[in-house]
Amino acid sequence: MDLPSNSIENFMQEQLAKWKEAKSNRDKNLEGYKPIITISSEPGSGGESKLAPGLARKMEFDLFTRNTIKEISESAHITTKIFETIGKDRLADVTDYIATVITDRYLWPDLYLEHLMKFIGVIGKHGRAVIVGSGVNFIIPPAERFSVRIIAPLNTRVQNIARALKMNEADAQRRVLNYESEHRAFIRQSFNADASKPHNYDMVINTHGLDIEIVIDAISNFWDSNYKKYNKTWLPDSK
Repeated sequence: MDLPSNSIENFMQEQLAKWKEAKSNRDKNLEGYKPIITISSEPGSGGESKLAPGLARKMEFDLFTRNTIKEISESAHITTKIFETIGKDRLADVTDYIATVITDRYLWPDLYLEHLMKFIGVIGKHGRAVIVGSGVNFIIPPAERFSVRIIAPLNTRVQNIARALKMNEADAQRRVLNYESEHRAFIRQSFNADASKPHNYDMVINTHGLDIEIVIDAISNFWDSNYKKYNKTWLPDSK
């Protein structure tokens, strides 16, 4: 669901306050940096509607939905405020990494994609977030994110969409296939990548027949064990 412009403004005001408090806590050594979790999901698999919000609540992370990211990335006014939340050196790190992505993947980003990449890059520097969709796993350096792909058989996803939106399965299948086609095209055009390839993710989970809480626990536990094991590598400089 798209948020009204005033809701987006309010959301970001709250988010800016959270980031300011988190930085203060890090400066006081009250808490450390924690890498973000990116969620890419097939439509109807439950990744966006159920898993991401539940995972954010469990881990006490901020949640950035696909639509919120899109609306913020389209607003130069808001993205300018976001860029100001990190120091010049760290913003330079974001810009440098994005330049590397653009070069390595032979990209020609438009203004929207440039804003999207910078916005996602800044979230990565702040950490402690669950981000849904928008090809974020192709934007943030591997050391700053744990990427998850959520899948399910087509018939399962069609049934889920039909039930959730109260429509017949024929219409639900058209909706699922159209969305998948548009999403694949966006990822291919924007990042010269295939969103369905498993090697683009740290973890791939088929939710068919699984309770969503079990999936949330699995991701949380795996993230936690890797964070503790590789904590020294998951610490971008905190300037």
